[in-house]
Amino acid sequence: MKAKAFSIILLSFVAGIFVAPFFDIDTSLLKYIALGIFIISLLFFRKNIWIRTALISLAVFLFAIFRYGAVQPEDNPAWIGHYNGKKVEIVGVVDSEPEKDIVTKFVVDVLNVDGKKDVSGKIMVTVRNYPAYKFGDKIKISGELKEPPAFEDFSYKDYLSRFGIFSVMDFPDVEKTAGQYVERGTFKNIWFGTRVNLNSIRKTFESGIEKTLPEPHASFMTGLILGSKKSIPEWLLEDFKKTGTTHIIALSGFNITIIVMVLKNLTHGFSRRLSFWLPILGVFLFVLLTGAQASVVRAAIMGSMLLLATRLGRQSNAFVSIAFTAVIMIYLNPLILRFDIGFQLSFAALVGLIYVAPFIDKYFLRFPKIIAENLSLTLAAQIAAAPIIIYNFKSLSLIAPVANVLILPLIPLVMAVGFVSTVMAIVFEPLGRLFGYVSYGFLEYMIRVAGYLSSVSLVSIDIDMKSPIYILVYYFLLFDIYLILSKRKIIKEKEYER
Repeated sequence: MKAKAFSIILLSFVAGIFVAPFFDIDTSLLKYIALGIFIISLLFFRKNIWIRTALISLAVFLFAIFRYGAVQPEDNPAWIGHYNGKKVEIVGVVDSEPEKDIVTKFVVDVLNVDGKKDVSGKIMVTVRNYPAYKFGDKIKISGELKEPPAFEDFSYKDYLSRFGIFSVMDFPDVEKTAGQYVERGTFKNIWFGTRVNLNSIRKTFESGIEKTLPEPHASFMTGLILGSKKSIPEWLLEDFKKTGTTHIIALSGFNITIIVMVLKNLTHGFSRRLSFWLPILGVFLFVLLTGAQASVVRAAIMGSMLLLATRLGRQSNAFVSIAFTAVIMIYLNPLILRFDIGFQLSFAALVGLIYVAPFIDKYFLRFPKIIAENLSLTLAAQIAAAPIIIYNFKSLSLIAPVANVLILPLIPLVMAVGFVSTVMAIVFEPLGRLFGYVSYGFLEYMIRVAGYLSSVSLVSIDIDMKSPIYILVYYFLLFDIYLILSKRKIIKEKEYER
């Protein structure tokens, strides 16, 4: 009973954050109204758990709307977005690994604007590919600051907002200046310096991978270990997209969730403690190698919560643990609920693995255990994440379960071999290349599987889901099916006991 009540309260917070953008009102008073309702629920309805739960849920719902409004930037001279539409001179540091394609894009953490040191915020800068800049460079840029554009089928403004970026500057005059991560608070200095060092490790790893493998295998391995897709050829990306395996080359929540479960299955024969901590350690290493980006950290936390949920055993406890973790992350950054697809897929996949997988396990009993488990987990995650995938990517892979069951079991092994060969290549290149031949064989197999399955007719279908209302309808129907199947299961168990 308590678990159900707490789940309702947690979902009320999520609902409040979801509807908050539709309220164009001053939300500052809502926290006081929420506090008043909360106090009333404790003083007058202590014995009636459902009335108390309803009132607390209402209070939490209102507080969530307030919280969403509270994190929106205030338009004043201390915020960088205040200068949108103006030509300015900005001093800042490169705060992300530059992404090079036809042009180069990177984030700049602002230190001052036109000499004013009390201005803060981040902007997305687009420059030509040369000269090159690196993470941690201190630069001076001059140009027009603009609000990110919102197109008919894609809002760049919404996409950047989840990173706390509300301004862009295209092709400014750029000048490198002396020093790195200066004029900052002590903690910010330490954290930024740590990120620069992690990025250096990442670059060293990328170089090591390139020494052990040819293309496109090197780019593929970089995607597997570091979550980078920038050098993978378009034809291979298209094959992964059609077969529903794109998640293997991006350390997104969907990917980490599946990998955590595969690692858990591989450590099944170990002690209960080791089978819990070894996958956690593996995910932690992935996070460090990717530079501890916020989105990857969130995905890793959600994936780790799946292990905790399975250890807790009961579905109600598992859901409360995952929902509570999700609420904490949404509280810290409310924008991830609507604009971070990786976070949405993480939560959906986790719920699918806990609630959907137990009902479809029985259909794969004839298969070998490792195939049955991975097929069941993949299909459960796909069922739970389907509307989010369709809404954002306008297509659904019909062959994804088959592709994933043929590829996913190899991912931990390929990553392990790739990790070892890369470290060896950094220390002693010939030995690294020797291990690279093993990696090459596995990677070639996965590339061929994706290529063959992508050529099958009706491998995917295009679906243009125009309204998010369809997502809610889908989950409402899925919840109804879950209740019906659960009721049937309880009836059968009672009949069996007789």
